[in-house]
Amino acid sequence: ARWIRLALVTPNAGYDWSIGELSVLGVAPLDAAVLLETPRFGDPRRAEAASRRLRRDVEREPASSRPLLALELLYRSSGDAARAREVATLLADRFTARRRVEWRLGHELELLGYDWRPAGPRSLEITYYWRAARTMGSDYAMTGRLQGTETVRADDYVLGAPGHTTRSWEAGETLKQTRRIEIPPGLSAGRYPFEVGVWDPETRRHLRRGWWRERDATLLYAVVGPDDVRIEQP
Repeated sequence: ARWIRLALVTPNAGYDWSIGELSVLGVAPLDAAVLLETPRFGDPRRAEAASRRLRRDVEREPASSRPLLALELLYRSSGDAARAREVATLLADRFTARRRVEWRLGHELELLGYDWRPAGPRSLEITYYWRAARTMGSDYAMTGRLQGTETVRADDYVLGAPGHTTRSWEAGETLKQTRRIEIPPGLSAGRYPFEVGVWDPETRRHLRRGWWRERDATLLYAVVGPDDVRIEQP
């Protein structure tokens, strides 16, 4: 035999698996030049194997830039400039917000921008683009409020939940997350500031925009009409 194939026939979704050591015993002809040929993708350290694994991760984690950043670095380090440019173009296409804000929140996070689209007569979808300025020891949450004669909590969630909260983000990684905002039926027509803040639910510490600025700030304005809602930038 020249080849041996091993297949994991009963995977466990909660665990990865690997082979630490493999011995192949047998009798080979005395004039055999190669007793057992290592497959091209057999060594996970090879560029081909790493490329294939990372491209699979790109499809499995479409909301995170981490696999694409690793893939671009792999191609650059291996001297494949053409494929590195291809990945850089894909990165820019997937992780560039149409409406940029570039907020720095404490030392940990950046809100690069957002996209939005109508999702119903009085609802909309906002896609936030978050980037880790460094690794984090907390799972941060975002709160969004519509401010008017009364405060309406419009959005409140843990960043990256459920499977990829901020403790697991790598420095430089961008994560985009889409949220649906419903305008309460009793909210009268008008132009409402949508204020956004980021905080740690465990310690209740809020991240501020820079050293001296307020902890919450207006990201956009929701212009509520009798039958629709649209967005305006500050």
